[in-house]
Amino acid sequence: SRIKIYFSNIMFQRNHGIGNTNIGSTHRAQSVRYPQWELISGKVVSYRNSTDVFRGNEILEVSVVGASLMDAPSVLLGRKKILLQPGQRFPIRFQFYYDKSRAEPGYGGRMMQANVTNI
Repeated sequence: SRIKIYFSNIMFQRNHGIGNTNIGSTHRAQSVRYPQWELISGKVVSYRNSTDVFRGNEILEVSVVGASLMDAPSVLLGRKKILLQPGQRFPIRFQFYYDKSRAEPGYGGRMMQANVTNI
């Protein structure tokens, strides 16, 4: 069956605030080397109040895209693939970097997408 999902507690964090988060030193080092990267974190939540239980053969893909141009396809700015564990339920937390320099300034800005697929 199809799962309706939405996002909660989305946070875009500029590089200068990375010291306040619980991420590994590898991520901090990448941020210093690539200043155009920005950290995004949040939760993916189900409309069914977390009644969906995963079997462990699914992948949740969370992505952020630039949706500024009306007559052009969205540009993928970054994504995270999460292998769901047997018995896992919503909400599912995510955290990853995306390349903010690829986003066109304009009316659309950034848009979040999520998809659960079987493997």
